[in-house]
Amino acid sequence: MAFELIFKKLEVLSSISLSAPHLSSKFTLSQVEIDGKNRVSFSPPKDPISDVARRKWLAGKPGTSFSVRELSALTWEPEIATSQAFLDKLLLEVGAPSARMLKGLLNSHHVSWKKLNGQRIVSLAAVLSSSASVNRTVQHWRRHISLIASVGAPRALAEQALSRHVGPDKLFDYYRIPVNSGFEREYYDCLLDKLLGQQRRLTESDKDYLFNVVLRLKRLDISLLKSALSQLILSPWVEEDPKAKELLIRFVLTHPDFGDPRLHPQRWEGLLDARLKVTQWLSAADITLFFDLIIRPDPHSRAAFWKDYAPHVVRSRVLLSPKSRAEYRTELEELEADGRHFCDFTTKAKTSAFVMDFGTLIAVEFSEVNNALYFYTPETFRTVLKNFWGAVRSAQDLKATSHAIGWVRHSPDKWQAEARRALSQHGIRLGQRR
Repeated sequence: MAFELIFKKLEVLSSISLSAPHLSSKFTLSQVEIDGKNRVSFSPPKDPISDVARRKWLAGKPGTSFSVRELSALTWEPEIATSQAFLDKLLLEVGAPSARMLKGLLNSHHVSWKKLNGQRIVSLAAVLSSSASVNRTVQHWRRHISLIASVGAPRALAEQALSRHVGPDKLFDYYRIPVNSGFEREYYDCLLDKLLGQQRRLTESDKDYLFNVVLRLKRLDISLLKSALSQLILSPWVEEDPKAKELLIRFVLTHPDFGDPRLHPQRWEGLLDARLKVTQWLSAADITLFFDLIIRPDPHSRAAFWKDYAPHVVRSRVLLSPKSRAEYRTELEELEADGRHFCDFTTKAKTSAFVMDFGTLIAVEFSEVNNALYFYTPETFRTVLKNFWGAVRSAQDLKATSHAIGWVRHSPDKWQAEARRALSQHGIRLGQRR
């Protein structure tokens, strides 16, 4: 009987290694051809008998008979199709499941993948590998059973994607695997775990693959993406690797679910430490931009001074004059394309400005010579600029001597000591993290 033959094969499958074979060297994505289409459909058949069959099965009456059509419909019901009782019933009543039934079984098992024990998966593998169906999709599955229906299938598939830098979703097309399932979720878990587990050994192409392919997958679950980003952002490896940090910053700034945490803090909910770290990086980048690009040369060494305080900056803002915008248009547009944010003064001002919010104190620097460094408390600064990110007419609006709590002229011999003293009085000291 077909029933007995299948379960003899099940015993064999239980004892063999489930590691995945490598793709043939002839493998190319252009070979993907699925039943004459570019992608196979795994949608449950819209059969009105499905509800009837479901109610009959859940009633659990002994001796209840099911038609072939009802059994076919039930293969698409994950909570039913993944039970050993249903599989026994299907094989006993039908013997050799049709291609549509096998597609339903695989879809149901993949949907429930994280809930299944190893025996259920091995049972599925036995049924698939024993099928004599001439359906091209089923034949394809039989040839790659260890990547479709084995306990280690998601990890084996992830290793294959990483070794060839293939778009993870493209492998699902090639192997004709249903998407939006627990199997797919575990596959992405394994792929990210593999990449994050070998951070210091990643090649330059591995880094591009991680940030520009894997993390940008639209099907990647947002909770999984947040977990991966948190690990990356807080990893010492990223701090030590300028290329990785550059790719990571560009990724979060241009991703629609994240963006600049200073402008979109609500998108970073649950990622407090990661948000603070990215804010620190962006503040340091703003300091570099303003003092190394907008101000050239920097005779008072303001860049070096403020870079030391970057870890204390809660948020910062570069405000550009038309002169600076025109002079550095190419560099600024490239940075803005990577998600960086700059503001333009609304009038034809000559001087650009840089605002640093330390939480307890706000410091304002200006690009042109003969401009002092101004200090405000958060309360007094709100009288100058009601909304930190609001429009500003010109640098002159930020020189409100009647509201500033002090200012420091950039005299070469003493400005840094005076500025450090003002910062220290408001709890901002080098060596102490906020």
